[in-house]
Amino acid sequence: MPMDTSRIENVETLDLSVFVEIARSGSFGRAARKLLIATPSASTRITRLEEKLGCQLFVRTPRGSQLTSEGRTFLSYAQRTLTILEEAHHAVLSDQSRRAVAAVPASLGWVIYPCILRLWSTMNITGDCRVAHSKEVIEFILDGTASIGLVINTPLPASVTGHKVCHSPMRAVVSAQHPLANAHAASLDEARAYGVAIYRWGPEAVALAGTFDETPHTGQNDVHLIGLPSTVLDLVETSNIVGIVPEFAARSALLDGRAVTLPLRMPEWSLEVQLVHRREASEDISVRTLADNIDVLARELTLPVSAG
Repeated sequence: MPMDTSRIENVETLDLSVFVEIARSGSFGRAARKLLIATPSASTRITRLEEKLGCQLFVRTPRGSQLTSEGRTFLSYAQRTLTILEEAHHAVLSDQSRRAVAAVPASLGWVIYPCILRLWSTMNITGDCRVAHSKEVIEFILDGTASIGLVINTPLPASVTGHKVCHSPMRAVVSAQHPLANAHAASLDEARAYGVAIYRWGPEAVALAGTFDETPHTGQNDVHLIGLPSTVLDLVETSNIVGIVPEFAARSALLDGRAVTLPLRMPEWSLEVQLVHRREASEDISVRTLADNIDVLARELTLPVSAG
């Protein structure tokens, strides 16, 4: 027959705490004072616990209370139960306040994740990073998969709050050794002569590629649409190709001299970067840490004025 557990279903955590403390101190009175309850309340709890267990836990004597054999057996289980509950409490608190997930488009992730993790580490927050398209980032925010994220050129639903981080202009860049590196201006056909790699950020990128296709050219130097700005920059640094990427992607290469801006005559497009989270999550520590440091995030994505 299955065990009848109905009698112990209503055992409270305080019942176990009272039992363990009496076993430790040998006194109902001392245990009650330690737990800040009345002595009669401690006695009543133990009596009811014994009724639920169907056995006597203590032998009461004028000199104190001693565990019965059943009480000694039950003690280890009670202690283990309280320990597990305490561990569960700390684990839940840790998950809620000291662990966070950020979702960011791949084009931004390799640039901004180190900064996000540095900011979180100052608050002892363990960070997980997820890569997703901007629309997927919003979905992750809404379903709780991520606590915070970054999106590019994305409208937000009413339940999501956005903080503007920056507008990142599209820049034409070449390696420092490129024949056009010191040019004061360059036309589309001059760039096309060396080949062009364009980060596919949206419909405008496709339109720009079409504009290059309309320019007169010779040879086999093609126009490429590429899904990651990091790949475009790799091509820039290893060949004479002209790359077109957002400023946030080119920032590091421009600052350390691996690439230079090519003053290419093309439309002035830019990408809007926003930090996003659910409205009700504004006071979450992981969200607040990033929202309060928008300027730090922006510095990681923009060129200093003197370098612009």
